[in-house]
Amino acid sequence: MTPPWSGAIQTAWKACFWLGSTLVLLAVTGGIWKTDLKVANPEYLLPTFCVGIGLLVVPAFVAVWEALKSHSSRTIPNVPALTAFKVAFKEPKPDEKHTPPIKFSGTINKKLPEGFKLWLINEGSVSSERWPQDEARIQSDNWKNWSVEYRPANFSDNDGRTLRIYLVGQDGQALIEAFRRINRFHTKDKPGSNWAPMSEQTKDMWPVSPTISFKLALAKAP
Repeated sequence: MTPPWSGAIQTAWKACFWLGSTLVLLAVTGGIWKTDLKVANPEYLLPTFCVGIGLLVVPAFVAVWEALKSHSSRTIPNVPALTAFKVAFKEPKPDEKHTPPIKFSGTINKKLPEGFKLWLINEGSVSSERWPQDEARIQSDNWKNWSVEYRPANFSDNDGRTLRIYLVGQDGQALIEAFRRINRFHTKDKPGSNWAPMSEQTKDMWPVSPTISFKLALAKAP
């Protein structure tokens, strides 16, 4: 629903834009060509310029606010829609020992919201630490089924892991991409180095599955 005052706000900020632009132009040029709009006294040039800039700040602020509001409403569904989205695991079996690569698969109860993806994320012992692993792909011929392969690095036999599926929007996807680029850059000349965790998350990253925990097994030598 559009607020009743939205039309007045639009009119006001447009008026500020045109009046501010006119005042700045008058101050810079001393007058507008082929018109009677002129600044007769040079002492008024600086005040005219400052008032014009002040008026231009208003439409700039409104434009940014409108853009942020539009982006938020476009990329983040409401909370009930997200809390009703559920992911279940078919494999691997929890609380057992598995040799990488480990196939994860399962089901979802609703189609993915527009702009969102499923991500398999490793959760550390500290609640705020997370290591995004890979995107879980939806089966092309059945939107209810998903799968992803988990390839852990730098682990010892019997190490434990706890993972979860997250629903990730556009802001979260950008954060994950930045997380991966930064870690690749800082570890490219340090084989075997551990990646730093992602300690923050965006508002469009939601855990939508229970956690699944298991032990890792080293592959047996041939």
